[in-house]
Amino acid sequence: MNSRLVPIPGVITGLVICLLAGSQPAIALEPQASAPLGRLFMSPEERRALDAGRGPWRDPAAPEASLAPAPGRVVLNGVLRRSTGPAVVFINGQPAGGKDAAVQVARGPDRQNTVTVRDSADGRSVQLRPGQSWTP
Repeated sequence: MNSRLVPIPGVITGLVICLLAGSQPAIALEPQASAPLGRLFMSPEERRALDAGRGPWRDPAAPEASLAPAPGRVVLNGVLRRSTGPAVVFINGQPAGGKDAAVQVARGPDRQNTVTVRDSADGRSVQLRPGQSWTP
């Protein structure tokens, strides 16, 4: 008896080929109705409006933030760190800056985004982190 043995990997490969030959296709051949994706990127007008709202050159005719803090209250909204240029500190929804502002950034932001804010009326100062508020 001279029997020839078939190696196990050959048998497994043959079974897999037989199973795949009789299986159903994985994708549907009929198109399915779906909602259109719409515009994926901004239009040139939307981009210009976004650029107009950046930095200290913000359009003065633009509407103010709808969630304004109580009068006299200072809220540190956040710090924007840019790859080029200085960091921008947002106080009460506006970029901080200007020597005539009621509240000025005396120092910061540091690595933890802590900012020292000074009241220009009486000179008092306090350190704030984003999300914290102060009533001078």
